[in-house]
Amino acid sequence: MVIYLKDIKEFYKKHRFLIWILTLVLPAAGLFLGCVFWKNMFWDNFLWKYYWGTVVSDAENRIINGIGPEYNIVNTLTYGVILAGALFLIYRLLRKLEITPGYRFFVSLSPFILLGSVLRVMEDADFFPKPWIYLFISPLIYVFLGLTVLLLLLIGDIVEKRFEKKNIRNKTLFFSGVIPLSICTCLLFSRGLQRPDAVLLILGTASLLTAVVFSAFKLLKSPYPKLSTYVLGSNVLLFFAHFLDASATFVGTDFYNYAEKHPLPAFLINLSGTGAVMYPLKFVLIFLIIYVLDIIYKKEIKDISRKNQKFFLKSYGKLQSSFPKILGIHFVNSVKYQENAESVFRDKTLTGLIKICVFILGLAPGVRDMLRIGIGV
Repeated sequence: MVIYLKDIKEFYKKHRFLIWILTLVLPAAGLFLGCVFWKNMFWDNFLWKYYWGTVVSDAENRIINGIGPEYNIVNTLTYGVILAGALFLIYRLLRKLEITPGYRFFVSLSPFILLGSVLRVMEDADFFPKPWIYLFISPLIYVFLGLTVLLLLLIGDIVEKRFEKKNIRNKTLFFSGVIPLSICTCLLFSRGLQRPDAVLLILGTASLLTAVVFSAFKLLKSPYPKLSTYVLGSNVLLFFAHFLDASATFVGTDFYNYAEKHPLPAFLINLSGTGAVMYPLKFVLIFLIIYVLDIIYKKEIKDISRKNQKFFLKSYGKLQSSFPKILGIHFVNSVKYQENAESVFRDKTLTGLIKICVFILGLAPGVRDMLRIGIGV
């Protein structure tokens, strides 16, 4: 028996609610029962060892039974899978709310990106007592802030539709983030900035490297037109965010004896003997992401659009037939135009969402490490 992709899609559309329930409930139920009946296997040697133990170790700032605050391969891969699933659900929600993650959406979201970093440093500086401290440990802090952002978007959407006013969602999101960000930043800096030179070094290095990369692509875009996409503002911000993260890692590990928590960067730093190895790693990573999103993926969208346009021309060239056939052609054309418009909207929503996610993955740890080094915690 041959199973086609179309059959799988139809099956998913019919039973997607059940599929998502089983995907979320079955693993959780299995782990719960395992912890009840086989505690040593499921809790001690799995959940505690690879997940919760690292959170507790980070909160208490000490090694507990050989488990430190560093990420490991198991929880890194798990968090990656969860992030991919969360992005898919957020993508569907943004489409439903007809939100394109453009400039205005990014500005509205930016206070929450910075708030996550500030709250992490406040946890490092022992601002929060137990058990609240666990809420501000990665990745729980980003789950909490992510759910808060989604809730605010839904509230803003309801208010927009109720009062028939535009941009309420973005304003609600922006000011809901700016107010706690301002308060938390003031509280954090009340401790004093112990290493302003380190902060200036990190910011200066990230800015300088971003300017160098921007200038290089600006010069190369004439002989290589495809490289013009790398000088777009959103892509320059991606380079800056990850160069900031690389700079904070370099300054922290090479000058102030901080340790890298993620497995791959830690391995490369130990192998090379310097945190500067993060610079080429970050450059290659962002270069490839932009190439895939803005060159390869957009070319596929343009090819779809061209095929639709050719179909329109062929259809209109056959208008010599009977009136019913003309109606049929117009109906098919309208469907094709709708599909084309939806594909362009999906393209902007998907690429915008992925870029924002990549930006957060660079800026959030970069700002957190920079503030942590600057304040001296």
